[in-house]
Amino acid sequence: MATTPHRNARTLALVSCAMALAIGGCAVGPDFHAPRPQAPADWSSWRSGDAGLVAPVDARLPLQPDWWKAFHDPVLDQLETRAFAASTDLRKAALHFAEARVQRSTVAAQRWPEVDASASANRQRASESSASTRIAQGLGPQKDELIGLLSQPFDLYQAGFDASWEPDLWGRVRRSVEAADADVAQQAALLDAARLGVAGEVARDYFLLRTAQRQLRLSRDDIAAMEQRLTLIEARVRAGTLDHLGLERQRAELSGLQAQLPGLMA
Repeated sequence: MATTPHRNARTLALVSCAMALAIGGCAVGPDFHAPRPQAPADWSSWRSGDAGLVAPVDARLPLQPDWWKAFHDPVLDQLETRAFAASTDLRKAALHFAEARVQRSTVAAQRWPEVDASASANRQRASESSASTRIAQGLGPQKDELIGLLSQPFDLYQAGFDASWEPDLWGRVRRSVEAADADVAQQAALLDAARLGVAGEVARDYFLLRTAQRQLRLSRDDIAAMEQRLTLIEARVRAGTLDHLGLERQRAELSGLQAQLPGLMA
């Protein structure tokens, strides 16, 4: 009968450990499940019109980070590099992504024991006029020796150590880590979107510039050909083989082509 209390104590300890392990497996709130919007599996399937008019695109292939290099244009490559270096939006998105990663590391560190240690070393010296040395003023001839001894410099060393740990019984830290992981993924997606936006805008403006330059060259070629034709028509009008109506029509067409040049040059 003397061993019964010890047996009961062991049984209570085992039950307590089992309950602690069971509680440790619990977590606050249900598991997160990503929502499933009503949308096609890939963006190329979301279209209207005849399917034969759409070029086949494999949406499963990832977009290359330097996709603009497929055009093999060194000027475009240089412009993209300069745009990435000068874009404040891209720099801001990169800082937000780095901040999210640091925040995630801070949250994840709560799962482990926290240890704080401190140490300091000071060299001190009491003044001859301090309260401790004024006491020795009435000791007679030995006061100078005693004051000198009390005012000698000395070293003071201090060290401290502190450790704490909070068991994540209810899953608070685990849920915080999951939220931090989601924030990191969000900021990474925003960074990719910012980079894609900068690259796409530069490429779009570059193609518009090249298109305008090409149209300008073609318009100048058309004007030169129209001027030559106008010279021939004027010669035929002077010779009496053609009336002035055709000449004025040709001059109007030439004026219309020349009016397009300022917009293309701009």
